[in-house]
Amino acid sequence: MNWLLLNAAPGSKLEQALEKLVDFGMDAGKDIFVAILIYSIGRFIIRQISILIAKVLEKRKIEVSVQTFLKSLVKILLNMVLAFAIISKLGVETTSFAALLAS
Repeated sequence: MNWLLLNAAPGSKLEQALEKLVDFGMDAGKDIFVAILIYSIGRFIIRQISILIAKVLEKRKIEVSVQTFLKSLVKILLNMVLAFAIISKLGVETTSFAALLAS
């Protein structure tokens, strides 16, 4: 890429396009990195909350089938929240998804 920049005339369209491409790549790279970080931290938190919920349900001696249902429900809801957070960080408008799920 440096070779292309060296051979491009200063102020040429090629140089401008390459600069825009590099800027876009840096911005997208930051967003992707933050999205991966959100995913990693979110999965850790979901795992900890699931363990906590399992312990609470077990201590209260709730029926096994109800425990399984509640644990699955909480995991699904937390994973949906995590997915919305990641998608919104990547720049996708999430209001229409939220409205669809709310209806």
